[in-house]
Amino acid sequence: SAHGAVGHDPPVGEMGELSSKNTSIGAGVAMIPGGDVFIFGGAKDYGEDGTDKILRMSQTDSADWDFDKIDTSTPNIDISKNLAGLTATTTLVDGAPLIFVAGGRPDLGATGENSSQAYLFDPATEEVVWGTGNSDKRLSEGRSNHQALLMEDGKVLLHGGFHSFGGVVPGATGTYDLFDPDKERFISGTTEAGEIGSAAATLGQDGAMICGGVERTPDSSIPVNGCTIVSLSGVTVNTDGLPDAVFGLAMASLGDGKILATGGVLNTVLDFEAADATDTAWLYNGNQWTRMTNTLTLARANHLMIPTPEGKIIIVGGTETGGIIFPPEGPAVVCAELFDPATLSFEAIGGSCSNAGTGAKGAAAWWPGEGAFVLAGYDRAPGASILGKTYGFIGFGPDL
Repeated sequence: SAHGAVGHDPPVGEMGELSSKNTSIGAGVAMIPGGDVFIFGGAKDYGEDGTDKILRMSQTDSADWDFDKIDTSTPNIDISKNLAGLTATTTLVDGAPLIFVAGGRPDLGATGENSSQAYLFDPATEEVVWGTGNSDKRLSEGRSNHQALLMEDGKVLLHGGFHSFGGVVPGATGTYDLFDPDKERFISGTTEAGEIGSAAATLGQDGAMICGGVERTPDSSIPVNGCTIVSLSGVTVNTDGLPDAVFGLAMASLGDGKILATGGVLNTVLDFEAADATDTAWLYNGNQWTRMTNTLTLARANHLMIPTPEGKIIIVGGTETGGIIFPPEGPAVVCAELFDPATLSFEAIGGSCSNAGTGAKGAAAWWPGEGAFVLAGYDRAPGASILGKTYGFIGFGPDL
């Protein structure tokens, strides 16, 4: 594929930047078989309204990496404004790829009203094919700044984020929505993980595990270590917690029931403040979590972890500090690193310092055989500029 032609040095290659009118943070990003990439919604900056644009990059010419706006716009289902802080996830329905888009809020600079919208977008026709009708086609509650995870059987697990109206209810537990694209229905429940700043990874046929996040008080966010397994049928089991309470971490499956968790923030933070990120890493061996002796080469929070076909994990982006309620988090971490499960070691990747995928809450999307697309998040350190426009690819193929 065109992605496979991207060089492996650096493995995170900067391919281009969105135009000033298309710059987007908090967008939903999805890749489909064949390598085409879609960007849904998002906002140019904090304090600005979201957009209704859907952008598409078609991989018909490996030398053309520009995005084009398609004719279809993102629908406004339950909030009459355009949205950011949403997610987009590709799944297969009867063998055909559809993109499940969910949640969001109008203004990334305010917790505000969170959308319960959910719909399926058909990349073949570039049209919304399900979800604009009755309330039974919506999430159990409004949700934004959440995470989405594709399950082994094609279901999509949404968890965490700001909820309902305001989205920062003191003492609230984490919640999830599990969407079944075949039956076009939701299963919802609660978790031991925190409501904001949690992470998740797949456990194959055993479902997925959600861990970490924060418990909210009226003016602060307290890290938690709780973990919950959500089965493919939506049944939950509270399981062994992380050795440390943490939020803003990232998790990735290592296969065979094993999970890697890295980074985040270990400290309680006040609203509008940030704390230093950690370089700590944890390993789940199928039964319990342990704190690893080896650590990240760079401390980072709100970063991305992307699995490679060889079973390694590429760690991209994040920021040196992290918080929950609009903190001045930054500076952006611009250098990627690689985890090797055979040696349980982390190493910096030579020539991997790139603005693609850097910053807090960047976006990534991949599909087997197509490599991975990464879009920059944001850097809100004093004096820093919002990123949200630089994108690139990680070429999958030869062992890194």
